[in-house]
Amino acid sequence: MSSELRCWYAAVDWASEKHDIVVTDCEGKRLGRLQVEHSGGERLARMSDWPIATTGGTPDEIHIAIEVPHGPIVDTLIERSFKEYSINPSKLIGSATGSRLPAPRTTAAIAT
Repeated sequence: MSSELRCWYAAVDWASEKHDIVVTDCEGKRLGRLQVEHSGGERLARMSDWPIATTGGTPDEIHIAIEVPHGPIVDTLIERSFKEYSINPSKLIGSATGSRLPAPRTTAAIAT
C-alpha cells in the first residue's frame, strides 16, 4: 500500500462575465487552467468535473478556494464533496506569511 499524499489545490477567480479556475498539485505545479462563462447550465457540471479529470483525484482530495461564500457554484462543490474554502481576497492582501486558512466547508458542517 502506498503512503503517497494525494492532494490538489484549485482556485476559482469569480467574475461577472466569466470564471477562471486553476489547478495545482500539492507542490504548487500548475496542472491546468479553465475558463467558463458566468451563465449557462453546463458551467456547474464543467467546473466540478474538470478538476477531477485534470488531477485524476477524487473530490475529497481536491481543495478549492473561491471568492464567494455562497451561490450555486459553492453549493455544487460542497454537494460533490470537494473541500471548499471561501476566501476574501482583500483579507489576503498584506497578510503575514504562514497565515492559516479557514476550515473547509463540507456537507456535514453545513448540516449542523
